[in-house]
This record gives sequence, C-alpha cells and structure tokens, in this order.
Amino acid sequence: MQGHGEAGLTQLRQGLAAIVAVGQELSRPFGLLLLAEVAGQVGQVAEGLRLLAETLTVLETSGRGDLL
Repeated sequence: MQGHGEAGLTQLRQGLAAIVAVGQELSRPFGLLLLAEVAGQVGQVAEGLRLLAETLTVLETSGRGDLL
C-alpha cells in the first residue's frame, strides 16, 4: 500500500478490530505497533505515540511486559 498511507491505516485498523473480535488478543500488541508505525509515516505523530502507549499498557496488563 505504498503511497496510500491513510487507506492502509484504515485497513490495518479494520484488520486489527477483526482479529480482536474473534478473541485473538495475542496478536493485538503487534497490530498496535504496526498501526503506530503507519500513523507516524503518514504524519499522525500524536496518534502513533498514543498507539505506542496503548501497546505498552496492553503488554503490561496482560503480564507480557517481558516482550518490551
């Protein structure tokens, strides 16, 4: 999706929502990191930082802080 950052960001959000909807919580931190990276690439720096903070929270509350 090179050159289509906003569309890619939307597709990533939809994909992550679908993964979480079926109970696949283990994939959530990785999906959040991908979203954060793309958000930064399309100039949404504040959103990217918010997503990184959410990833940190998810890892810490799930007891998977060792992945940091």
